[in-house]
Amino acid sequence: MRPARPGRPPWRALLAWSTILVLWTIALLPAVARAEAPGAVPPDSPGDAVPYGGEPGSLTPRSLATVTLRAVPPEALDPSLDRSAAVGTVFYSRHPGREAPWLVFVHGIHEGPSYFQPMYGQAFQAGYNVAAVKLDPGADAVADGAILAEQLNRLSRMAQDRLVAIGHSMGGLDVAEATARYGSPAVAALVTLGTPWGGSPLADVDRALAGNPLTRIVPDLLGYGTPSDRWLTPATVQAEVAGLHPRLGYPIVSMVGEIRRPSLTMGIQVLAGLALLALLGYPRSDGVVPVEMQTYPYASPASVFVMPGVGHLDYRNFWNSPGTAGVPSVESILRGVLQVEPVASPR
Repeated sequence: MRPARPGRPPWRALLAWSTILVLWTIALLPAVARAEAPGAVPPDSPGDAVPYGGEPGSLTPRSLATVTLRAVPPEALDPSLDRSAAVGTVFYSRHPGREAPWLVFVHGIHEGPSYFQPMYGQAFQAGYNVAAVKLDPGADAVADGAILAEQLNRLSRMAQDRLVAIGHSMGGLDVAEATARYGSPAVAALVTLGTPWGGSPLADVDRALAGNPLTRIVPDLLGYGTPSDRWLTPATVQAEVAGLHPRLGYPIVSMVGEIRRPSLTMGIQVLAGLALLALLGYPRSDGVVPVEMQTYPYASPASVFVMPGVGHLDYRNFWNSPGTAGVPSVESILRGVLQVEPVASPR
């Protein structure tokens, strides 16, 4: 991984943000719709209170989450659960009477568990037991890692097995924090989808805008003024990952998206990020994270898989990739690289 680039002139960052302000304001509307609403899904089991935020290295204020397990049919994992479920909820779908491997899906920032549809349902149909966690969508990885560690531990105890984690975006960093910083032994392997192992230069822009009295309101107006947005700077993340690495003792596979032909179907948010990263000197990206920053820095080439044409929000569509030449799928990685297959065929 190449090191983070030297800082750009402030005027260049401000010009870039001004250019895409209207587009990103439009892109904010889905993020507002996904914001957490009051109420919680009834749990299967009593909850465990987990404090998070305020840790050394975290920008997230101290708060409390309640970790609960909730069985749902695979098709019920939809955006309504993102809004109604309390932070700390673990949704799961299992095959009764079959000893199938467990996959746990970990969402990124400004997302919820439903990001992983249709992949969640497809994995279940393929014969895996599946789970998806609800984290704080605005917390940084240090804070969310504390919640996730307890979620993984509880799920692993119920499953009586270790888990294969699949993390989208910062979700991959959340898994690393949960296992290395907070000591969860529940993970057997990790597959990351567009995870910013080297941070994202967009976070540098966010911090620069927030630190200028004339522009400090811009990140909040755009919906990107959370601790997670500011925490993801290349300098912060690269130092954090270097400290976590000695305690990450399981296989890590990096799936790396790269937009080669921009399309309106990728979403305005991703296209705006693609343009801004190009202005900052990163022409190859998935619209949020540069290609070179999506790879676990200590990985062997055999555990890095480039996904040409895949934008940052598209990974969930690649459980399998029929008719998509040259694009690896999550299922092919699990079966072919990690050799994680269901013990029995699904009904």
